[in-house]
Amino acid sequence: MSKLPAVLQQLKFPVIASPLFIISNPKLVIAQCKAGVVGSMPALNARPAEQLEEWLIEITEALEAGGISEGAEGKRRDGKGAG
Repeated sequence: MSKLPAVLQQLKFPVIASPLFIISNPKLVIAQCKAGVVGSMPALNARPAEQLEEWLIEITEALEAGGISEGAEGKRRDGKGAG
């Protein structure tokens, strides 16, 4: 029996990419996830703050299009998805 959440059981490597202040952006997070690791970025990198929602949608849509599983919640922030 695995103790990992289902969304993490498909990882190629047990790696979480560190969120890099100013450097991390949606393209980097998408590339990290497609490479088989958990991608991340600080929310503060999205400026103005309203841009964060756009970035999260961009990441979600790119990963769904690439056949990558949805986030641990199973829902996108805009209410669409596997809910």
